[in-house]
Amino acid sequence: MRTVIIGASHSGIQTALTLKQLCPTMDVIILEKTQDIGFISSGINFVLTKKIDDLTQSHSVTPRDLLNHGIVLIRQAEVTSILPKEKQIFYTYSGKTNENFNYDFLVLAMGSSQFYLDISGSELENILTYKNVQESKEALKVFAKSKEITIIGTGYIGMELAYALSGKNKKIHLVEQMDSILFRYFDKEMVHEVINQLPKDIKLHMNTSALAFEGENGKVTQTLLSEGKIHNDAVVVAVNARPNTTLVEDFLEFNLDGTVVVNEFLQTKYQNIYAVGDLISVPLQGTEISIYMPLVNNAIRTGIVAAENIVYRNKIKLQSTQKTSVTRLGSYYLARTGLTQEEAPYYGKEVIAVADNFKDYGLENEFSKNPVLKLIFEKKGLKLIGAQYVSKFPRLELINLLANAIQKNETALTLSQMEAFFNPLFSNPLHYIQQLALQALVNNNE
Repeated sequence: MRTVIIGASHSGIQTALTLKQLCPTMDVIILEKTQDIGFISSGINFVLTKKIDDLTQSHSVTPRDLLNHGIVLIRQAEVTSILPKEKQIFYTYSGKTNENFNYDFLVLAMGSSQFYLDISGSELENILTYKNVQESKEALKVFAKSKEITIIGTGYIGMELAYALSGKNKKIHLVEQMDSILFRYFDKEMVHEVINQLPKDIKLHMNTSALAFEGENGKVTQTLLSEGKIHNDAVVVAVNARPNTTLVEDFLEFNLDGTVVVNEFLQTKYQNIYAVGDLISVPLQGTEISIYMPLVNNAIRTGIVAAENIVYRNKIKLQSTQKTSVTRLGSYYLARTGLTQEEAPYYGKEVIAVADNFKDYGLENEFSKNPVLKLIFEKKGLKLIGAQYVSKFPRLELINLLANAIQKNETALTLSQMEAFFNPLFSNPLHYIQQLALQALVNNNE
């Protein structure tokens, strides 16, 4: 049996590793059109902050790792056509040699790209994205020469880059059309202190949008906003990730958001062709819809599920996502899972939200950083549907616990009696999850 995987993305690599783990005799081949595999796109931030020396260290896996697992990796292999009925795939090697494979199963893992804004002036130089290695290398060169940089979008990509560029004798502009940062992930009050303590060289422009770019000698010099304009010698577009589906657009079906249509087992319209990672939308926990959420953890999960269904013949359904994610901005660690209080009404949910500052350690006071924890419960049944955590201490595993609680439909009642250790050095008698669960019960009775 042979499985061919197109793309050495995080999802493609995880599919391959899981296949070899579950079925060592499976013939697994990855075709990757570039030289790079498992690239971590946030590596550009690690270079800027000197966490790593260069982008060659920003990879989740090496070719040797795959070889040691018995996986065949062919780089510089650009797929030119797929014949789904004949189960054949054609590609060029190093842009010269034409090759082909027959397959039993095909996994599409081409990932996504950051697309430019379709506005006037987008063709100017120094308007950047950095989803892959080559783009990241070019961006680092431009940043080194730039004094004033505009970043469009305050999601994780934009915010993390702004902090990475801070303190380097540059002026950074953050442009956001909404009235808060990280609005897809955190409620406004949870990021209030982060906004208040932005470094002085980062200027936030909220409630405004980029309308056009202007330049001189072919290079961008300013960004025109719906409210004013910004002088800059570089612009980073940190919005609009889109799936790379050009290769399969002639024979597969697509959703309105451009993602590939798959069933609960991640099969496309052809039962032996699967799509994973940033190519697909995923079901959102507690709702009847699927969303496009290109996070690495979703890429990993979908890769595992596709491999399991190839081996176990389509018995494993993809579990819904809670959009679980974390980041660090300056001295703040931020973690979240599930729905926010602000977005819950859009899914027809009336909620009770409870939040407070806590002393998260006992007598070991040097560890306590007074984190803020917020829990969002659906009013009907008081089922937990969301959680957000902001702290100056990285107790981030807590969000995995709360994501699991959401997945298991825990309620304020069950969380109020959760089992938690007590040691006066490291904890209080009542865990702060329990305290908030009890507060939700009180609020519900008012």
